[in-house]
Amino acid sequence: MKKTIIIIIIPAILLMLFTFSSCTGGAARVAEKAVEEALAEEGKSIDISEGEVSVEKSEGEVVITDEEGNTQSLGGSEIDEDWPSVVPVSSDIEISNTANNETDGKKGWGIYGTYNGTGEEFVNYYKAELSDWNVKQDAIQDYGDDGMNYTYQVSNGTYLVTVFANETVNETNISLGVVEE
Repeated sequence: MKKTIIIIIIPAILLMLFTFSSCTGGAARVAEKAVEEALAEEGKSIDISEGEVSVEKSEGEVVITDEEGNTQSLGGSEIDEDWPSVVPVSSDIEISNTANNETDGKKGWGIYGTYNGTGEEFVNYYKAELSDWNVKQDAIQDYGDDGMNYTYQVSNGTYLVTVFANETVNETNISLGVVEE
């Protein structure tokens, strides 16, 4: 449960805090408190100040490390240099944030931003590019006037790729995730 919390909740909180904060020292203290409160809400309490989880910020990147050495880093709009070359990144993505992590020796990468096109076009791009991969999920959720969600997940036995698009009247927000299997 702790690893799930670290991978899902903490990055979201820290990304939001560091995006809107210009004071590194104050931001770190605010982030620590917010993370502790979020974990407490989930029924798990981790006191960052006691070293179970460390949070560091440098050069626009936030790095979270747990007591077992698992890491999660967030920040910037540059694709990680070790992004798997078998997973293309569409040139129609405007990247707002990237993330990477390593848990139990397995790496994961994420790209978040907007897509210059529809959610359907974004997913179809990956369906074409990864057509020889095994489909794990292919779903569309129609929310009427509130938009559409598209989810496509495939595996090649080495990597699991999750493609997600949330299309509204104004824009298409996307995430592209890759994890080692």
